[in-house]
Amino acid sequence: MGRNLPEAPRLGERFCPRPRPPVLPKTERSPASVSFEPLLDAERAARLLEVHPKTLQRMARLGQVPAVRIGRYWRFRASDLDAWVKAGVNCHRYAYRPDTEDL
Repeated sequence: MGRNLPEAPRLGERFCPRPRPPVLPKTERSPASVSFEPLLDAERAARLLEVHPKTLQRMARLGQVPAVRIGRYWRFRASDLDAWVKAGVNCHRYAYRPDTEDL
C-alpha cells in the first residue's frame, strides 16, 4: 500500500525537528555567574528579626511575613524581610502610637 508516511527518526535525532537553543560555553553557565540573593532558613531569619523560629514559621504559614516554601522548609530573603519591617513602621499596628489626646 503506497502510503507516504514520514520517515522514522534516526538514533539521536528528534522526531519533530525544532531549532535548538544556543548552548552557552561552560564558563558562562557556571553557578557562580548566576546572581541571586541567597535565601535564609528559618533559624537565620528568626535571629535577624529576633523572634523564635517557630513563630516565624507560623507567620509564614499564615502569610503574615514574606516567605517562600521549598519542599517542607520555609526560606526568606533578607531584603524582603527588611522591606516588610520598614512597611510595618508606617502601619497602624506599630508599637508606638502617640495618643491623640496628648497632641
